[in-house]
Formats: sequence, C-alpha cells, structure tokens
Amino acid sequence: MKIILTVLAVSLVATTTLADINDARITEVWVGLGGGRPDGTHDWIEVTNLGDTPIDTSEMAYDDDQPNLSDSAQLPSIILQPGQSAVFVREMIADNPIFDNSLEEFLGVWIPFNLTFLAALDDAARLSTDGDSANLLNATTGELIDTLAFNASQADTFSTIERIGEAPTNIRQSVVGERCAFESQTYQDEDTLMTAVDKNGIPIMLIGSPGIFQSLGDINCDGAVNLLDVAPFVEAIGNGDFVFAADINQDGAVNLLDVSLFIDLLAG
Repeated sequence: MKIILTVLAVSLVATTTLADINDARITEVWVGLGGGRPDGTHDWIEVTNLGDTPIDTSEMAYDDDQPNLSDSAQLPSIILQPGQSAVFVREMIADNPIFDNSLEEFLGVWIPFNLTFLAALDDAARLSTDGDSANLLNATTGELIDTLAFNASQADTFSTIERIGEAPTNIRQSVVGERCAFESQTYQDEDTLMTAVDKNGIPIMLIGSPGIFQSLGDINCDGAVNLLDVAPFVEAIGNGDFVFAADINQDGAVNLLDVSLFIDLLAG
C-alpha cells in the first residue's frame, strides 16, 4: 500500500519512550456532502494524543465500519506530543483539476488552518454520509484502539463531526466559535470550476477545527495550557461568557470556582 506523506510542520523530539498508543483518539472527522454536492475536501480524520507522553502515529492503522487490519491504511509516522493533533486526508490523485493533490485542496479550503501536522493517506477507507464509523487499530495486532461513530443526520451537513466525550457516539456537529471551530474559505466545485453554492445559491463554507482539539484550560486553542491562556480566561470570567475550556470544574459556568483548578493546569 502506497502511503503519501507530507508533514508541513515538525517539532524536534528528544529520544524518549513513546506512550501506549491506546491514548490516541479520533477527535474530528469530515465525511463530505451527499447528493452530488461538492465536498470541499476529501474525507479526513483528526487524531489526538490524549496521553502524557509522545506517541508515534505509524504504530496505528485506519479503517471505517467493520474495521479489519488487512483492509486498513497504516498512518504515516508523526510524533505527537501530549495534546497535539494531526490531520490525515484521504488522497485521490488527479481527482480535482484545480489542485495537484488532496493536501493542496485541504489547505485551500481550511484557511486559517492552525497548522501543526498534516499528512495524506492513499487507499484510506471512504466514510459514508449514510452513517459510518472511523476506527483506529493497532498496526501490528489489529486491536481496536478507538472508534468515532456517526449517523446519516450527523454526517450530511456543512459541519465536521467532533468528539466531546469518551464514548464512540459522544459527538456533535461543529459550531462556529465553539471549541475552536471556524468557517472555511469558499471553494470551487471541481465539476463546474465555479464557486460551490448551496441550494439557495449561497457560497458554501464548511465549519470545523481541523488540527485543534480543545482541552480544558486551552482557551486560545493553541494545543497547550500556558500563560497565553491567562488573559482569555480572565476575560471569560469578567464577561460571564461560557467558554468550554475555561469551565475547568465542568459545572456549566465560568466563574471564580474555576480559578484554582486553572492555576493547577498552568503549573503542569
């Protein structure tokens, strides 16, 4: 199986013992649009390291519903630090006359993409708008690591599907301004070479947060809890705004009860 890999940003990692890959999770997927509408990009999955030490994504494989190691696509090797995410895009060579490959197409749509790691997978399973599941497998044993399952009503929209909990079905459609989600650029229909529009003739913009998985305390959506989060945390408390990542004690409100827990996160 040919694997096409382009890592558009890398970080130097000291030699260390890699974490158990069971800490990896599929945290967001783009399924595409049904009914012959232009998808914007091919299917992609976001994989996040929710553990405490680095993991190597090449130790994992990807498949859709009824996962099987023999039918899966091995992920390219990217070292993900704790909290980091990588996006893997299904590659289809020469499918779109506007772009040379799926990565160029992805970057053309998802600006301002908060770029960390982006790679292309050849022969990856295609997710269905009729309902499907994205699965991570141990690339050696075939053991299932994680599943993100969705139904047709969740898939056939202009929003990505994002994970909000541990259960395979604890997901939702992305919402602009929540959990780091933003609107994509408008894009061209690869068949007509005109701007893709909805049934009302309005240019299509997709909604999602590729490459960004917001954890508690990471208020500025940069993948880490640090001093850059202090100002937006204080602002959320002062304005009485509900910000998921600022609600450290998860009681449904952002207030002074979150302060000590936020300080603990800052201290590591």
